[in-house]
Amino acid sequence: MKRSVQANLVRCTAWCAALLAPVATAVTLAGISAPLRFDTWAAVHCLWGFVAIVWLVAVVWRWEMGRDPSERGRWSFRRWSPWFAAPVLCLGTVILECADVPLHVRFRLSRSALESYVAELTQPGAIDTRADSAPIKVGLFEIEDVERTEGVIRLVIGRDRAGYGHGFAHCVEEPSGFPTESFSKLAPRWYIWYSYK
Repeated sequence: MKRSVQANLVRCTAWCAALLAPVATAVTLAGISAPLRFDTWAAVHCLWGFVAIVWLVAVVWRWEMGRDPSERGRWSFRRWSPWFAAPVLCLGTVILECADVPLHVRFRLSRSALESYVAELTQPGAIDTRADSAPIKVGLFEIEDVERTEGVIRLVIGRDRAGYGHGFAHCVEEPSGFPTESFSKLAPRWYIWYSYK
Protein backbone atom coordinates (compact mmCIF):
# COMPACT_ATOMS: atom_id res chain seq x y z
CA MET A 1 0.00 0.00 0.00
CA LYS A 2 1.35 3.41 -0.93
CA ARG A 3 2.44 5.60 1.95
CA SER A 4 0.11 8.46 0.94
CA VAL A 5 -2.93 6.13 0.88
CA GLN A 6 -1.94 4.67 4.23
CA ALA A 7 -1.44 8.18 5.67
CA ASN A 8 -4.90 9.20 4.47
CA LEU A 9 -6.45 6.11 6.07
CA VAL A 10 -4.70 6.91 9.35
CA ARG A 11 -6.00 10.50 9.22
CA CYS A 12 -9.53 9.24 8.46
CA THR A 13 -9.38 6.86 11.44
CA ALA A 14 -8.18 9.68 13.69
CA TRP A 15 -10.98 11.94 12.42
CA CYS A 16 -13.54 9.16 13.07
CA ALA A 17 -12.41 9.05 16.70
CA ALA A 18 -12.46 12.85 16.86
CA LEU A 19 -16.03 12.96 15.48
CA LEU A 20 -17.28 10.11 17.69
CA ALA A 21 -15.87 11.70 20.86
CA PRO A 22 -18.36 14.64 20.99
CA VAL A 23 -21.24 12.22 20.40
CA ALA A 24 -19.99 10.01 23.24
CA THR A 25 -19.57 13.10 25.44
CA ALA A 26 -23.13 14.30 24.76
CA VAL A 27 -24.62 10.84 25.38
CA THR A 28 -22.58 10.43 28.58
CA LEU A 29 -23.48 13.84 30.00
CA ALA A 30 -27.17 13.31 29.19
CA GLY A 31 -27.06 9.83 30.72
CA ILE A 32 -25.36 10.82 33.97
CA SER A 33 -27.51 13.90 34.54
CA ALA A 34 -30.11 11.74 36.32
CA PRO A 35 -29.83 8.95 38.87
CA LEU A 36 -29.09 5.86 36.79
CA ARG A 37 -28.57 2.17 37.10
CA PHE A 38 -25.65 -0.01 36.09
CA ASP A 39 -27.07 -0.99 32.68
CA THR A 40 -27.23 2.66 31.56
CA TRP A 41 -23.79 3.33 32.98
CA ALA A 42 -22.38 0.27 31.20
CA ALA A 43 -23.90 1.26 27.84
CA VAL A 44 -22.43 4.76 28.05
CA HIS A 45 -18.99 3.42 28.87
CA CYS A 46 -19.15 0.84 26.07
CA LEU A 47 -19.57 3.76 23.66
CA TRP A 48 -16.42 5.35 25.10
CA GLY A 49 -14.67 1.98 24.76
CA PHE A 50 -15.47 2.00 21.05
CA VAL A 51 -14.10 5.55 20.69
CA ALA A 52 -10.93 4.47 22.53
CA ILE A 53 -10.45 1.46 20.25
CA VAL A 54 -10.82 3.59 17.09
CA TRP A 55 -8.39 6.17 18.49
CA LEU A 56 -5.84 3.51 19.53
CA VAL A 57 -6.01 1.88 16.09
CA ALA A 58 -5.18 5.26 14.55
CA VAL A 59 -2.32 5.85 17.01
CA VAL A 60 -0.80 2.38 16.51
CA TRP A 61 -1.18 2.63 12.75
CA ARG A 62 0.50 6.03 12.79
CA TRP A 63 3.31 4.66 14.96
CA GLU A 64 3.87 1.75 12.60
CA MET A 65 4.05 4.10 9.60
CA GLY A 66 6.83 6.13 11.15
CA ARG A 67 7.38 9.82 10.66
CA ASP A 68 6.66 11.32 7.29
CA PRO A 69 9.75 13.31 6.18
CA SER A 70 7.50 15.96 4.62
CA GLU A 71 5.97 16.74 8.03
CA ARG A 72 9.28 17.40 9.77
CA GLY A 73 9.31 20.80 11.46
CA ARG A 74 5.68 21.51 10.58
CA TRP A 75 2.97 21.77 13.18
CA SER A 76 -0.59 22.83 12.55
CA PHE A 77 -3.67 22.68 14.71
CA ARG A 78 -5.73 21.26 11.83
CA ARG A 79 -3.37 18.32 11.38
CA TRP A 80 -3.10 17.45 15.09
CA SER A 81 -6.59 18.34 16.37
CA PRO A 82 -8.13 14.91 15.66
CA TRP A 83 -5.35 13.26 17.66
CA PHE A 84 -6.10 15.35 20.74
CA ALA A 85 -9.91 15.65 20.49
CA ALA A 86 -10.83 12.20 21.82
CA PRO A 87 -8.44 12.17 24.83
CA VAL A 88 -9.27 15.76 25.81
CA LEU A 89 -13.04 15.20 25.59
CA CYS A 90 -12.72 11.89 27.44
CA LEU A 91 -10.74 13.52 30.25
CA GLY A 92 -13.22 16.40 30.52
CA THR A 93 -16.15 13.97 30.61
CA VAL A 94 -14.49 11.85 33.31
CA ILE A 95 -13.86 14.94 35.46
CA LEU A 96 -17.49 16.09 35.09
CA GLU A 97 -18.76 12.58 35.78
CA CYS A 98 -16.63 12.10 38.91
CA ALA A 99 -17.86 15.42 40.29
CA ASP A 100 -21.53 14.65 39.39
CA VAL A 101 -21.74 18.04 37.70
CA PRO A 102 -24.46 17.14 35.13
CA LEU A 103 -26.73 15.67 37.83
CA HIS A 104 -26.30 18.67 40.14
CA VAL A 105 -26.90 21.19 37.34
CA ARG A 106 -30.03 19.41 36.09
CA PHE A 107 -31.35 19.05 39.65
CA ARG A 108 -30.75 22.73 40.47
CA LEU A 109 -32.55 23.81 37.30
CA SER A 110 -35.50 21.55 38.23
CA ARG A 111 -35.54 22.02 42.00
CA SER A 112 -38.36 24.58 42.20
CA ALA A 113 -40.61 22.41 40.00
CA LEU A 114 -39.78 19.33 42.08
CA GLU A 115 -40.49 21.25 45.31
CA SER A 116 -43.88 22.39 43.95
CA TYR A 117 -44.75 18.84 42.91
CA VAL A 118 -43.84 17.45 46.34
CA ALA A 119 -45.85 20.26 47.99
CA GLU A 120 -48.89 19.19 45.96
CA LEU A 121 -48.38 15.58 47.03
CA THR A 122 -48.12 16.52 50.73
CA GLN A 123 -51.43 18.42 50.79
CA PRO A 124 -54.00 16.74 53.07
CA GLY A 125 -56.00 14.24 51.03
CA ALA A 126 -53.76 14.60 47.97
CA ILE A 127 -53.35 11.53 45.84
CA ASP A 128 -51.03 10.91 42.97
CA THR A 129 -53.45 10.41 40.11
CA ARG A 130 -50.54 9.90 37.72
CA ALA A 131 -49.03 6.83 39.40
CA ASP A 132 -50.46 4.28 36.96
CA SER A 133 -50.50 6.47 33.89
CA ALA A 134 -47.85 7.93 31.61
CA PRO A 135 -44.82 9.68 33.14
CA ILE A 136 -45.13 13.40 33.73
CA LYS A 137 -42.49 16.05 33.20
CA VAL A 138 -41.46 17.85 36.38
CA GLY A 139 -38.71 20.34 35.66
CA LEU A 140 -36.17 18.54 33.49
CA PHE A 141 -37.07 15.08 34.80
CA GLU A 142 -39.77 12.59 33.87
CA ILE A 143 -41.42 11.12 36.95
CA GLU A 144 -42.62 7.57 36.27
CA ASP A 145 -44.05 6.82 39.68
CA VAL A 146 -44.40 8.15 43.22
CA GLU A 147 -43.89 6.02 46.31
CA ARG A 148 -44.71 7.25 49.83
CA THR A 149 -43.70 5.57 53.09
CA GLU A 150 -42.96 6.79 56.61
CA GLY A 151 -42.37 10.45 55.79
CA VAL A 152 -40.39 9.76 52.60
CA ILE A 153 -41.69 10.67 49.16
CA ARG A 154 -39.82 8.88 46.38
CA LEU A 155 -40.01 10.29 42.87
CA VAL A 156 -39.19 7.35 40.63
CA ILE A 157 -37.24 8.44 37.55
CA GLY A 158 -36.88 4.92 36.19
CA ARG A 159 -36.57 1.23 36.89
CA ASP A 160 -33.97 -1.25 35.76
CA ARG A 161 -34.72 -4.64 34.18
CA ALA A 162 -35.26 -6.26 37.56
CA GLY A 163 -37.84 -3.60 38.48
CA TYR A 164 -35.68 -1.80 41.05
CA GLY A 165 -36.50 1.91 41.19
CA HIS A 166 -34.18 4.90 41.22
CA GLY A 167 -34.76 8.62 41.42
CA PHE A 168 -35.11 11.24 44.13
CA ALA A 169 -36.37 11.04 47.69
CA HIS A 170 -37.76 14.01 49.61
CA CYS A 171 -37.93 13.87 53.41
CA VAL A 172 -37.67 16.32 56.28
CA GLU A 173 -35.38 14.10 58.38
CA GLU A 174 -32.58 11.89 57.19
CA PRO A 175 -34.10 8.57 56.10
CA SER A 176 -33.21 5.51 58.16
CA GLY A 177 -34.59 2.04 58.65
CA PHE A 178 -34.72 1.16 54.94
CA PRO A 179 -32.30 -1.79 54.55
CA THR A 180 -33.12 -2.41 50.88
CA GLU A 181 -32.71 1.20 49.79
CA SER A 182 -29.83 3.63 49.39
CA PHE A 183 -30.05 7.39 50.05
CA SER A 184 -27.31 9.87 49.13
CA LYS A 185 -27.75 13.48 50.21
CA LEU A 186 -28.14 15.84 47.27
CA ALA A 187 -29.50 19.01 48.88
CA PRO A 188 -31.40 19.90 52.08
CA ARG A 189 -34.35 17.45 52.28
CA TRP A 190 -33.39 15.89 48.91
CA TYR A 191 -31.63 12.58 48.34
CA ILE A 192 -30.62 10.44 45.38
CA TRP A 193 -32.49 7.22 45.93
CA TYR A 194 -31.95 3.61 44.78
CA SER A 195 -34.05 0.57 45.63
CA TYR A 196 -32.49 -2.88 45.91
CA LYS A 197 -35.62 -4.92 46.57
